[in-house]
Amino acid sequence: MAVGSGIAHYNGEPIIEGTGIGLLVGVSPMLALGGLYSLIMWWQPDLPRCRCGKTKYGEYQYVGQMSEPFTEETWFENRCPKCGRRYKSKSGVFNEVLPDGTMVPYMETSRWGRWVVASEHHPPE
Repeated sequence: MAVGSGIAHYNGEPIIEGTGIGLLVGVSPMLALGGLYSLIMWWQPDLPRCRCGKTKYGEYQYVGQMSEPFTEETWFENRCPKCGRRYKSKSGVFNEVLPDGTMVPYMETSRWGRWVVASEHHPPE
């Protein structure tokens, strides 16, 4: 607001208009950063869509996390509330957990940070 009152004084305008200018100058960077954050989250969401296609990244139910004893890696387990599928994820890899407990690669991040189907990213040799 001080910047706005300084601009208003310099231009010979009333202090109320300067306050409005100051608020605009102060809020604009926060709005720009919020827009940038939204763009980044749209570009690379934390989790991909569920295989059923009805659940987006923010709608998963968090089940918990597990640490592997020898590798010090942490797996995060999530469940789709719409179809009940379970997933485990870590560092850009998203695996589906089958009913018998085996993990099947489902999605992974490409070098550009987007989620791609695991079989498309690394084609079988």
